[in-house]
Amino acid sequence: MQNNELTFGDYIRNIRQSKGLTLSEVSDMMDNEQYVSNSYLSKLESNVRLNPTMDTVAAICKAYNLSLNEVAKFFGINEVDRTDDLKTLLLNSKYIFADRIADGKTKLLLNNLINYISVYVNNKTIDRDIESNILKTIDSLKLNTQSL
Repeated sequence: MQNNELTFGDYIRNIRQSKGLTLSEVSDMMDNEQYVSNSYLSKLESNVRLNPTMDTVAAICKAYNLSLNEVAKFFGINEVDRTDDLKTLLLNSKYIFADRIADGKTKLLLNNLINYISVYVNNKTIDRDIESNILKTIDSLKLNTQSL
């Protein structure tokens, strides 16, 4: 299903109404780390606010048991998860950054990062362990590329 005429606010209002929930109930469904107030949800749904942050979108997806990919596909963004393309490019590239030759460890770290991001984008629940793994892998990549 795809509809480019709906805004994100229209989309989440339709979902909320189809589930028979109030804004307050949706807000209460969110955990403390990814809390979105019912007043902000109201502003999104009434299109007063049009550009929510990725954290806000993720929190709403979690509350409605949606993956980020499902939301993106609804709006016609079919290339959210192109990790297979990245992996192919990564494994077949001699250079990883401008003039830096890709060693095996860097390729492995980048492959792991791509896998974690893919799980994060396609997962219906936002998992802090996945986020932690992404950040740890980025830190390892930074250290490894500094030594190249």
